[in-house]
Amino acid sequence: MIGIGLDITRAGQTVSFSPENLRRGSRDVRDLTVRPNRLYSDTAGTTPIAGPGAEVAAMCDSRGVRVLNQTTASARLKYAREPASGVRNRANGSALVADNAAWTIPTVTSGITVTKVGTGETAGEPWADYRVQGTASGLYFQSIFAPPLARFPAVSGAVVTSSLKAQLVAGTYPATLSGLRLDTQELNAANAILQTSFQLLAVTGTTTTFATTRTFTDADTTQAQMAISIRVDTGATVDFTVRITAAQVETGAVRTAWQRNASEFDVTEAGVRSVHQLAFDSIDDFMFMDSNFAPAGAYTMAAVRTGNGFPGGITFDSATAGVGLFSQSATTILAANTISNSAQFLPSGWPSGAAGVRRLDMVRVTGAAAVQAWRNGVLAASGITITGNLTPLSAISRLGRAGSSGRFLGGVLIDEGDTPLTDAERLMTERYLAYNGGITL
Repeated sequence: MIGIGLDITRAGQTVSFSPENLRRGSRDVRDLTVRPNRLYSDTAGTTPIAGPGAEVAAMCDSRGVRVLNQTTASARLKYAREPASGVRNRANGSALVADNAAWTIPTVTSGITVTKVGTGETAGEPWADYRVQGTASGLYFQSIFAPPLARFPAVSGAVVTSSLKAQLVAGTYPATLSGLRLDTQELNAANAILQTSFQLLAVTGTTTTFATTRTFTDADTTQAQMAISIRVDTGATVDFTVRITAAQVETGAVRTAWQRNASEFDVTEAGVRSVHQLAFDSIDDFMFMDSNFAPAGAYTMAAVRTGNGFPGGITFDSATAGVGLFSQSATTILAANTISNSAQFLPSGWPSGAAGVRRLDMVRVTGAAAVQAWRNGVLAASGITITGNLTPLSAISRLGRAGSSGRFLGGVLIDEGDTPLTDAERLMTERYLAYNGGITL
């Protein structure tokens, strides 16, 4: 029977569930739960990774047994984390105020010098102090947060808000046409700015939250971007220091609770648990399984992932890069297209698999042409096309392959052997993977 939360109750005793609990009889269970304490920077699985953004050479299961490895450094996935509630702050590196690659020191030009004179953190929010001084011989206009780091996909019709907190900490804030400026911009694929909404901020000695929102209107829009700049009008003489705190850019018309974004691999939020991921680079990343998964009879495969491709998380189409995750070196067994030995899952009403959307896919094969499929806990009642014989399953040897995209948030492969998987076990496995992946069923 299923107990409360993520526990299974057995003979009056409640124990914490993990895929390891499914090991019964001759079952072969591959626990691919992504957790930082299971990830290693060496293929031997002895040196833990340093943290978010680290390349992963090996992954172990809860027993300490290595289940995935990659000897080629350039093909290794990277460890990432983000809040279970999702990523809102798309300004990568906005929390790294001391990093001059993110929070820049502009070039001295037009008689104006801008210096980053201090950084720190107050009440959990990082800040940077910039001093602006000189007499402008011409219009001075320089970014102080690297714009490409705050760039993300968007289309015409999108609503995007850029925001920050600002305070004057020294000097006299300049009159109209000079000071701190905040932009929300829409760009095309060539990174050219098409339209922008901006504010020249009226900063005072009191910390104030500023936001600028734009509804994108240009048909060529493919990206959104936040820009934080210093503007000094021609002829103006200035000497002031401004503090910039908790910068954020996000979809929607309002500023939401601030999220700490240290990099695209490291987004966290106070009071919200993190979900752990392996990130593909869409070029050559994949991992080998330590031993092939090749059940002779019934089997179950499940995974949580983000990224485009269908059916996400479970399969790989050998003809098209990036469609799924579990694959052989040359032959696809369960695939998104109709080829030999494949199953095509196209039930109406399922999530489309847009980039960044987490989804849990699960399939159970109990015979040559007997397949059930679930996405986010919803059983596919129709739309399943089967080609060829799905049992026995030829060896699956990889998590992804060159060209895989998106992020992997954990999965499980179960060769049922002589002990068929019960519906209660399947449901618990589904709930476990959904919870670890930040999905509510």
